[in-house]
Amino acid sequence: MSVIVDRPGLLEQIVANPNLPTPPAVALRVLEKAGEPDCSLADLEGVIALDPALCVQLLRTVNSAMYGLPRAVTSIRLALGLLGTSAVRSLVLSLSLPALQGEHHDTESLTAFWKSSVAGAIVARELAVLLNWPSPEDYLVAGLLRDLGALVLPQVFPDAVKQIQASVENDAFLQFCDREEDLFGVNHAEVGAHLLRRWRMPPEITEAIRYHHDPVLAPELTGNRARVLHFATKVALLQEGTHSGLWDEVRNLAAEYFALDEEQLLNFLEPLDRRMAEFAALVQVDPGPWQHYPTILAAAAELGKLTLTVGLEHLRLREQRDQAEQEASYWRRTATRFHREAVRDPLTGCYNRGYFEDSLTRSFRRARRRCTPLGLLFIDLNNFKTLNDHHGHAFGDHVLKSVAGRLVSCARSGDVVARYGGDEFCVIALGIMEAGLESMADRLRSSVAALPLRSAAGSVEARIAVGGVFCLPYRGDHSPAELLAAADAAMYETKRHGSRTVLLTSLIEDEEREFLKEVERRLFGVFLTDRGRVTPQDVADYPRPSSMRPGSLAQVARKFDYLTRDELKAVLTEQRRGGQSFVEVALARGILNPSGLAGLLALQRQPPEPLADDLVARGALSSENAEAELQAYFASLKGA
Repeated sequence: MSVIVDRPGLLEQIVANPNLPTPPAVALRVLEKAGEPDCSLADLEGVIALDPALCVQLLRTVNSAMYGLPRAVTSIRLALGLLGTSAVRSLVLSLSLPALQGEHHDTESLTAFWKSSVAGAIVARELAVLLNWPSPEDYLVAGLLRDLGALVLPQVFPDAVKQIQASVENDAFLQFCDREEDLFGVNHAEVGAHLLRRWRMPPEITEAIRYHHDPVLAPELTGNRARVLHFATKVALLQEGTHSGLWDEVRNLAAEYFALDEEQLLNFLEPLDRRMAEFAALVQVDPGPWQHYPTILAAAAELGKLTLTVGLEHLRLREQRDQAEQEASYWRRTATRFHREAVRDPLTGCYNRGYFEDSLTRSFRRARRRCTPLGLLFIDLNNFKTLNDHHGHAFGDHVLKSVAGRLVSCARSGDVVARYGGDEFCVIALGIMEAGLESMADRLRSSVAALPLRSAAGSVEARIAVGGVFCLPYRGDHSPAELLAAADAAMYETKRHGSRTVLLTSLIEDEEREFLKEVERRLFGVFLTDRGRVTPQDVADYPRPSSMRPGSLAQVARKFDYLTRDELKAVLTEQRRGGQSFVEVALARGILNPSGLAGLLALQRQPPEPLADDLVARGALSSENAEAELQAYFASLKGA
């Protein structure tokens, strides 16, 4: 296994430089307040009111063409109500843009930086609006600050950055990042993400920025946002002039990432230059004139660089475009409704059998890929026929809906609860431990038994039989069908004995059980409790349902330097060719050993930095102690 580099420690040293750009105090206070779980718009209003200039900027922004309101908003309270907490946080940081320039003396490169930043911000926001994705202002701030690290590194390593800039073409992002890592140990995207995390920006934004130059490595939850930022960067480059082959790349990315054909892409680009100019004025930067995208593409067409399949004159037909957008919105809503009807059971609202079977296969493959455990519960309503016969089918339907509601409420966020058929239900629990699966099964049984069911004939009790199976897919040769059969058999065994307990079948050996215990011992939460820094209760319910899902093992290995970039590419290439899992290839190559794998799985299962942020936000740790404990934790992994 490669030696673990203290990457977080290196990032902390870089962003601790006192000469780095910092948002105004009011903006930092807004970011801090917005990150509090019980933050209200009244709280934000109290902070923002301290800066009259910021109030004016927010009102100008809300009344701009970005929002298209029918009449002007003159009250900051109403403006905040229209925006919401998340949008206010993002806009306040965006409007603080001039304060982030720092002591930057290269006017030409600074102008180019702001042009790329503003263009990327508008592309990211308008794309989120086009795709009907939530919180478009989060995309705006992510696009605006995606290359913030490029302002930071010249302050810390001025000569080395100039050397890289002279030797790498502007659009060779991966090459640029590689050179930065060779010289500094980190790249500017990681530096920007780390700085924004210190400013309390949420991880779904900071992690997308961290991976936006190489979105294939982005965690699953932030993959879409990272792809938007990657695409926005390419579109922003078109403002600098005609790059050879860049339009083809933009067109291919639009099709691959967002299923936009060339006509849709041209429609999307047509108004952006005007919105970029307006937004640049709002944030008070002057990056120079903006080029009209159809003009850029027309010039490129005359040079023979591309062939447009749609006439540019069509882009001027705004009424037709508006009608098309309305129709597209209607069909998106219709498709969403049809999808829900296709995967949900109409009576209980749980997933249906078809979705369950597909999800079981996907979950099994994901667990095998990520080397995580998988649990499956099979549930049968013992006395359902009796309830139907004695109290009628309408009451039977009521019982099924009530039982389904209890199952969903007792399962974890992300678990799949499905009606398998009749009075049978299943729960897929990805990443759960053996004791956790047993605890969930007991919780389901007792919760259903406590249902307050009453028919015309009096109170009745619902009783369920629960059987389950626990496995570690990457260490066995089982199949999803075998898991289902094992869980079904366990349920019938419980039903046959008429027991009020549950029966779980474990498909792992003692060696595998010890390995999972070793992973548990390596968790950051366990590390903190063993050192007496927090109580077990402080970390008992982490990660919370709203927390990020962990990335793949390849992403975690790269982030924490278990593998070099070259080693990772070699493993991924062999993995694609041979159809093996990441772990199988890494172990076979000797890049990972079992001890290193245990540490890697602990980092994947419980990412330490978000947990540290969560503990700080809840007052269980101070910021200083959290940073010190993170350093000690990474040092302990090195020595393991």
